[in-house]
Amino acid sequence: MSKPATRPFSRYAAEAVSYFGNLIRKSRIERQETAAQLAERQALIRARAAEVGLSFRLRTHVYNTFDAHRLLHWAALQGRGLELKRALLQAYHVRGENPASHEVLLKAAAIAGLGVDAAREVLARGDYADEVLGTLEVNLGKLLTAVQRGRDRLQGKVGGQRQ
Repeated sequence: MSKPATRPFSRYAAEAVSYFGNLIRKSRIERQETAAQLAERQALIRARAAEVGLSFRLRTHVYNTFDAHRLLHWAALQGRGLELKRALLQAYHVRGENPASHEVLLKAAAIAGLGVDAAREVLARGDYADEVLGTLEVNLGKLLTAVQRGRDRLQGKVGGQRQ
């Protein structure tokens, strides 16, 4: 068990942050996208979801998903990680629910066949915070390495050596 969670991912705090405001800011910085281009991309995502029978709602906010990730870690240890992930994706993308809300997380745990009282305890105690942060650090390191390798290839480098 881990020490109590300190709610990282706090860039989004516990409250919701405007989804489009955040994406527009990120897109302008990272991709040089306009608001219209961003809206077009989001419409394409919803259209692709519809093609496979999903009705994605227009997302309006970005939420802190740290507690959801802690609960997912626990669910995986219980052999129900995929079921919880599906329930959480349905809650957020299809029903437009807030994945930072413990009520939403507990409802998803029930849908996934997990004990609601045990899930409530995981959330209350702050279990698996260190494990989630460790996974985040590993994945971020892999992502940064992949980005750098991609840049190196674009610049004609292989393994740090110029071709």
